[in-house]
Amino acid sequence: SWIIAKATQKDVMGIEPIIMWETLVNKMGEKYRYWKNFPVDPTAN
Repeated sequence: SWIIAKATQKDVMGIEPIIMWETLVNKMGEKYRYWKNFPVDPTAN
């Protein structure tokens, strides 16, 4: 699934790829905080 969120050029180009997901999810607020803990492969859960 997808989520649409506002992003700035700094968000896209200024964040190291290794931490981009967590950083952008943090910016979206508490409602999405649990997304950071989902496994990359959901079948491994």
